[in-house]
Amino acid sequence: MIDDVQFRTDETFFVFMGKSLGLGADGIKNEDELYDAVSEFKEPLEIVVHDYDDITEDRRKFAKKMISVIMDCRMVNKKLKIEFQHGEESLV
Repeated sequence: MIDDVQFRTDETFFVFMGKSLGLGADGIKNEDELYDAVSEFKEPLEIVVHDYDDITEDRRKFAKKMISVIMDCRMVNKKLKIEFQHGEESLV
């Protein structure tokens, strides 16, 4: 689950995603590596973005860019599912 905590810094986000995808803390360092990792992931993958509204204004541009990269991966990786949740409600 990705929420405002993972978007606090670029590094926090990339470390979180690297660890989540089994690549380790240094496995993803930029958006190109994020795209490669998510689009080439072989197993079914569900990414949940939780409470997007809680992301601070100064981090929204980065968050939108990273979510856009992940959304683009859906064109290549048919096993990728992305879900947006607000509170307990799913906004799929």
